[in-house]
Amino acid sequence: MSFGPYLLFYAVPNILFNAPAISFKLVVLSGVILPGAYFIALIRYRLLDVDKMISKTISYFLLIGILLISYSYLMIFIKRTFIGRELLSEELFLIYLIAIAVFFEPLKKLISLILDTLFLPRALYNDKSLRALSRIIGSSVYLKDLIHILTHTLPENFHIKKLVLMVFDMNMVRWYPDQKTSAMGAVNSDLLKSRLSSRTDYLFCTTPTGDQDLTKTLFALQSAEIELVLAVRGATGLSGVILLGPREDGRPYTGRDIQFFVTICNQAGLALENAFHYDSLVENKKQLEKMFTQVVQSEKMAALGEMATVLAHELKNPLGIIRSSAQYLTRNSEDAQTRQELLEYIMGEVDGLSCVINNMMGLARYKAPEFAAIDLYLETESIIDHFKQSGNHNKLIYIELLPQKMPTPILADIRQLQQVFLNCVSNAEDAMPEGGKITISMEPGHDDTIDIHIRDTGPGIPEENLENAFKKFFTTKEKGMGIGLCVCKQIVLAHSGHIFIENDPHGGLSVMIKLPCNPLPALKISHALEPYQKESALA
Repeated sequence: MSFGPYLLFYAVPNILFNAPAISFKLVVLSGVILPGAYFIALIRYRLLDVDKMISKTISYFLLIGILLISYSYLMIFIKRTFIGRELLSEELFLIYLIAIAVFFEPLKKLISLILDTLFLPRALYNDKSLRALSRIIGSSVYLKDLIHILTHTLPENFHIKKLVLMVFDMNMVRWYPDQKTSAMGAVNSDLLKSRLSSRTDYLFCTTPTGDQDLTKTLFALQSAEIELVLAVRGATGLSGVILLGPREDGRPYTGRDIQFFVTICNQAGLALENAFHYDSLVENKKQLEKMFTQVVQSEKMAALGEMATVLAHELKNPLGIIRSSAQYLTRNSEDAQTRQELLEYIMGEVDGLSCVINNMMGLARYKAPEFAAIDLYLETESIIDHFKQSGNHNKLIYIELLPQKMPTPILADIRQLQQVFLNCVSNAEDAMPEGGKITISMEPGHDDTIDIHIRDTGPGIPEENLENAFKKFFTTKEKGMGIGLCVCKQIVLAHSGHIFIENDPHGGLSVMIKLPCNPLPALKISHALEPYQKESALA
């Protein structure tokens, strides 16, 4: 700046017209006054790093001094060595000018680097610390952790005496750490938010403004030992404001410091938005879990109501018969044959009631499968043979297990699968009291599974009832309880399998069961859902 008037108004007119536009006294005066005024403006309005400016100024003066000294020695050397040889002296002077043009900038940088190393104050940060802090802020998803990083880690590691964070959460303003002083109470957060949202990334509390209200707010911050106000911006706008106190070394904030904090604030703004979103997701998850618990509880109460209704219906008539039979026995005990018939009838009804209670207990009691390696076809063949020989089998119905050419190894709980197979076969026989045929087949499925088909020649199930077949207490039988298929589905799901029913286009009903040969990996994946499965099973 000091060389501008000299070049424009003195040197160039003197070279071209041999008449300078201003006197040399004015040149000297401008060389003193203009740099001084510029220096005062830099300090007052923080337009540039003062330390850096002083370093560059000293570098220029040193470099100019070196050039003047070298130029003087060059002239002396030329006059003494090349007297009378103007051509060589001009060539040497031209080489000198080219050397100045080549080495001026490298020498200036070298001198500035030496001065910066020796005299400039320690910077608040370096590239390594900036990268580390950026990683920590970017990986913080919990609002509490992020607040601790900004209000404790940042000032401690970067030599700041005080740091206050204002977070704009909806229509609320939150202070971290909590501020209860009267000075902070006078801060107009809406005014700061409006000013920082649209105009600038930072404000100095010592910088005068034309806005009286803003000046009052900055003065209140200054009285609370705050020097710098920084905008914390996210992707959707202003998320908050960071208020910085003075540096521990007492020096003013430089442009490098401001650039560093603006970068950190931008990353903090994005991290704040992510933390708000994460907290919102966590809160929504809690609400969903609460709603799920309420739904499960409602289903439990509904199931209890249905169970009570079924039990009342199933137990009322047998209990009435038992009571009337017992009353008859107390009044007429002479007839031994009648007494024996009534006692047998009572025992039969008691056995029936015991069966009802056992079915109810089987529905409510959840038991995890005990897996063992078995050949499913051979085990099923044994189950069907024993069933055919029992008194529960309808002799009018033919049961055929289609032959299997290859072994069917599988990990399963055969006792639980036996309950599934017998329940499906019993349902099929109940649907064909006048006789029919049940066909059971097995074949390898896709993805290492075994597909089991149980088909009958009965009337099937009405289409409107298919989707309700696996629901608790749903039945189309006159004496059924609607528990069997529900228990079957529970067992198949515990084996990581699937069970379906559908009406056969040619008549009858088809039950398909798909079981994985090795259900353990699938069970490990679904381990986190086990509590919910148990709650559903206990409903």
